[in-house]
Amino acid sequence: MRSWLRENFYTSFPAYVLLALILGSVYVATLLPGVGYSGDTAKFQFVGKVLGTPHATGYPTYLVLNHFFVTLFPFGNLAAKANLLSAIFSVGASLVLLRILQTVAVSGLVALVTALAFGFTQTLWLQSLVAEVYTLNVLFVSLVILFFLRWSQTRRDLDFLLGCAVYAFSFGNHLTMITFLPAIVVLVWTTDRRVFVDRKKLLWVALFILLAAAQYLYIFWRVGDLTTPYLEMRPGTWQEFLWYMTGARFRDRIGAFTLEQLLIQRIPMFLDLVWKQFYLLLPLALIGMVRFKDRRANTFLLLALLGNILYALNYDIYDIFVYFIPGYLILAIYLGKGIEALAEVWPHRLRWLGAALLVAMPLALFAVNVGAVNQRGQTADARRVEQIIQQLGDNAVIVPPDYHYAEYLWYYLLGAEAGQHSLYVLNKFSGESVRAYLDGSGSFDLPNPRRGQAPLGLPVYGLDAGQRRLLEQSGLATQDVAGGMYVVTVR
Repeated sequence: MRSWLRENFYTSFPAYVLLALILGSVYVATLLPGVGYSGDTAKFQFVGKVLGTPHATGYPTYLVLNHFFVTLFPFGNLAAKANLLSAIFSVGASLVLLRILQTVAVSGLVALVTALAFGFTQTLWLQSLVAEVYTLNVLFVSLVILFFLRWSQTRRDLDFLLGCAVYAFSFGNHLTMITFLPAIVVLVWTTDRRVFVDRKKLLWVALFILLAAAQYLYIFWRVGDLTTPYLEMRPGTWQEFLWYMTGARFRDRIGAFTLEQLLIQRIPMFLDLVWKQFYLLLPLALIGMVRFKDRRANTFLLLALLGNILYALNYDIYDIFVYFIPGYLILAIYLGKGIEALAEVWPHRLRWLGAALLVAMPLALFAVNVGAVNQRGQTADARRVEQIIQQLGDNAVIVPPDYHYAEYLWYYLLGAEAGQHSLYVLNKFSGESVRAYLDGSGSFDLPNPRRGQAPLGLPVYGLDAGQRRLLEQSGLATQDVAGGMYVVTVR
C-alpha cells in the first residue's frame, strides 16, 4: 500500500477533529434557522422541549436527548437548537464511519475522504439541517456496525456487549433497526456460535433488552402528567400502547407493492436515489463489494444493506427516501474499499495527482448538493406564522391550511412562545366541526385533551383559499381581513 496514503495524520486524533470541523461548519452554515421544512420537523422542534408525545412510534430516545440539548445549549432559538442536534448526530455518524473504515483496513487518507464524502451525500446532509430522527438512527447504525465488526476481529467481550447494548437502545429511536437483526445473527453465528449458549452473555443481552424497553415508559409518564401540553400518542391501555409502539397503524403500508410495481416503480426509484447520493463514485462502491476480502464482514454488511433496501422498497410512505440512509452508510464503507483498491494500482509517480483526485471527491459532492439542500434562507414559513400570531393577538381560533401549518403554529404556541398567546389551532378540519364550534354545539380538543377544550365564543380565522371554498360549501360565511386571512361566521 502506498505510504503516502497511510500518513499518521490521517489515522490520528487531528483527522477526526478536521472531519468534525469541516462537516460541522458546513452543516451550521446551511442549517434551517427556524421553524419550517415539514410538520414533523416543526413537531420535533418543540415536542422534546415540552416532553410531549409525537406520532407513533414515540421516539423516546430522541425526545429525551432533544430535551436536554435544547434546554442546556445556550445559543439560538428553540427550532435552531433542535435542528443543530440533527447535525451533531450526523457528524458523529461520520466520525464513527471513519473508524469503521480504518477497522476494515482502509488507509488513512482514503478513510478520511470517504467519511467526508458520506457527510455531503444529499439525503444525509438535508436531514442534518432539520429536526428529525433519521440522523440519530444512522449514528446508532454506525455504532452497531463498528462494535460488531471489531468484535468479529478481536473477539473482545466488551465490543460484543457494546454492540448488543447500542442495538437494543436504538429501538427507542427507530424500529427499522429490526432490519439489521439477520445480519447480526449471521455474524455472531459465523464468528463464535458459542455465544448463543453462553449464559453470562445471554443474561447481559436480556438486561440490555429490558433496559431498552423501559425507555417506552416515557410515554406513560408523559400521558399521566396532566401538565403535558402536547399528546399525540396517548395510550390508555397496554394494548393501545403496543398498537402505537409497534407502528400497527402503518402495517398495511408494509408489503404494499406487487412484484410488477417493485420491478417497474420501486427499484428504479431506489437506483435513482442512490445515484443522486454518490453519482460517479457509485461504481467504486461496487468494486469495493467485490474486493472486500474479509468474507465474514462482507456477508454482515451485505445482509445489513439488503435488509435496509428490502424494507424500504416495500414500505409505502411519501418520505421513503430518508429510510435508505443506513444503506448509504454501508455503501460508503464499500466506497472506501473501492477507492483503496484503485489506490493499490495507482502509479507512485502520480501520487500527488491521486491525492488531488481524492480531495476532489467530497468537494464535488459538496458543489453538486449544496444548492439543493441549503436551508439557510428557508424562512418564509416562519415569517408567515409569526405574522399570523402577531396579527391575531389573543383569543381566536385558527383553521390552518394543512397539517404542516398546524404544527408550525403549535411550535410557537406551545414551544417558542409558550403561554404568551391564547390562540387555538383546529387540527382536524371539517366544515361541520367549524360550524359546531361557531353555533356553540361543540368545541374541539386541545393537544392534551385532559386539559380541556378550546373555549367557546372565540372568532375563527382561516388562511387557505381551498378550505375557504369548503367552508362556504358547508353553509358558512367568510369575510376577508388583513394579512390574507378571513374570518368565518355562521350565515
